[in-house]
Amino acid sequence: MRLLYYLIPIFLFLSCNADYNTDLRGKWQLQKEVSDSKTIRIDTIFYNFDNHVFQIQTKYDAYSYNQLLGRFTQKNDSLFLDFVDFPNISARHYLIKKLSSELLYLKNNQVELQFRKF
Repeated sequence: MRLLYYLIPIFLFLSCNADYNTDLRGKWQLQKEVSDSKTIRIDTIFYNFDNHVFQIQTKYDAYSYNQLLGRFTQKNDSLFLDFVDFPNISARHYLIKKLSSELLYLKNNQVELQFRKF
């Protein structure tokens, strides 16, 4: 029983420890989607990252939006998004081209997504 008193704080510390770059944490506004053939400016899609959970929000107006939820994993310069409750959406893998406290650039085989911290 006494061992339990020592293990609980250790488990709490480990569960709160971020094993991803904390610059990723927060709300990001998608500004551009760049492909080989075109650049699309966007300002109504937001990605939120915290504690290995992400949310993608698409805002239609001040009162309505859609959202997707899932889990993310960051390993070195790779970001993996897994849409847990959406079996019809496949997991996505991105290369993190740029990550700072203000900018995030993600790239996969088809497109580069450019975000600003919101």
